[in-house]
Amino acid sequence: MDERTQEVVQHVQALIEANPLFMDTETTGLEGEICEIAVINLAGNALINTLVKPTISIPEDVIRIHGISDETVKDAPTFKELCPELERVLRDRVVLVYNVEFDKRMIINSARANQMQDFSFWWGDEDPWDRPLERLWRCAMELYAVYYGDYNSYHGNYRWQRLSNAARQCNIEYQDTHRALADAELTRQIVLHMAKRDEQQ
Repeated sequence: MDERTQEVVQHVQALIEANPLFMDTETTGLEGEICEIAVINLAGNALINTLVKPTISIPEDVIRIHGISDETVKDAPTFKELCPELERVLRDRVVLVYNVEFDKRMIINSARANQMQDFSFWWGDEDPWDRPLERLWRCAMELYAVYYGDYNSYHGNYRWQRLSNAARQCNIEYQDTHRALADAELTRQIVLHMAKRDEQQ
């Protein structure tokens, strides 16, 4: 194991010691809103697993990916209605997300779409829109990229791996459903796999 990989393994092990949560979302599109969200704990138990009713229609091409339609979410809570529960579960916790920048953007988009001008419980200042969700959030995708070690010398970084590819590379069985709970569970298993790297040497 090279030094950089060792650093990642040690960092992941430290994150696990912090008893992290794992989160995933499904959305209405790359610049859209959340239509499903799941949060699980280190043991794999679901703390939040719910559809979310967005303020816009879900496009057909997106429905073909995750199977969530306007009809599916018609009786679901809105992001605004769900937010107090999200705050209760996620506040001051280490949260691991596969491609965290995407999910952070979807959270912000959903809050804006629901006209939540007071949406500041993660930032705690007067101008929440200009501050990223950085303090306690970590990107499992970036950690795994270094762990896997597919270095791109031209760009000077490690290539990101799709969640499904990472699962295959770690020999983790999965169903390619593109649903929030299943993907949060995959993220948890990938993180645990990285933490056990020392045992595999």
